[in-house]
Amino acid sequence: MIRACLGLVLLAVVALCGGCTITGLEETAQRVNWPVDATTAFGCTPVGVDFFGANVRGSGSGVFVSAQWLLTASHAVPEGTNFAWVWMGPGPHSGVLVRVELVLRGGGEPVEAGDWALVRFSESVRRLGAMPGQLGGKIGEDSGVLVVGFPTSDRPDPGAHSARDAVALWSALPRAEGLDRGEGPVRYLRMVRGWSRLGGASGGPVIVEGPDGQPRVAGLLLGRIEYRGLWRRGRAIVVHDVPPQAYLAASGALDDLPLGLGGRGVLVQETGWPGDGATLASDGDGIPQRQAASRR
Repeated sequence: MIRACLGLVLLAVVALCGGCTITGLEETAQRVNWPVDATTAFGCTPVGVDFFGANVRGSGSGVFVSAQWLLTASHAVPEGTNFAWVWMGPGPHSGVLVRVELVLRGGGEPVEAGDWALVRFSESVRRLGAMPGQLGGKIGEDSGVLVVGFPTSDRPDPGAHSARDAVALWSALPRAEGLDRGEGPVRYLRMVRGWSRLGGASGGPVIVEGPDGQPRVAGLLLGRIEYRGLWRRGRAIVVHDVPPQAYLAASGALDDLPLGLGGRGVLVQETGWPGDGATLASDGDGIPQRQAASRR
């Protein structure tokens, strides 16, 4: 009887710690070489960014959608941030110190739907010379995507920002049974075998080939998730489709929004596109029927 009980306990431990890998979540994505001309290869200039303010600090990656608006992950932008160091890699980093004028957030929890932010920097960020990405394309199952970012490294940090890698990953959507992908805005990509560090890469662009054959920014990296249950396990990269508000920022429709809202800005629009009724949830202009922007 005792042996039988011990056997059941051992079986439960094995089930919890092991189990089968979820079909489709095998770590089959590939890390690719960083191109010599990254801006041409990616169709944009991916950047690393360090946010800071009074007793707050955050690090992430991102891509500009216009000269002053950066698209990144919301969890990389701490509440109360006032300034940012924005830089281009790899190698010796060329960067600029800029003021954070406005932050618009999607309102989602970290690594979930709505975990995005649009950050407007002061005009001095133009000195960086980063090329904004062309938004568009679709993250689909028929073709792969490139995920680009600057994760932290285990190397010693003799100087500012030197312990960040420049990483490009190629992956396709996993065909995982029981994985609720839907049609977005959050999607899952395969993890990279033997490489799981994504801290600092959050907010980096997800790049696809557009209808014209040119690279387009179709989403942003959020992080990763892990499945560990009685019989199933697996890891996946989590990415977010480009939010509709990013198209507003790219078109210039948001350039006249008021400053000084910090992380409290939530963009809404009354009706229609391209942002004729675009406003902020906290600006008190009395729009009677507010709804989240949901159209490009």
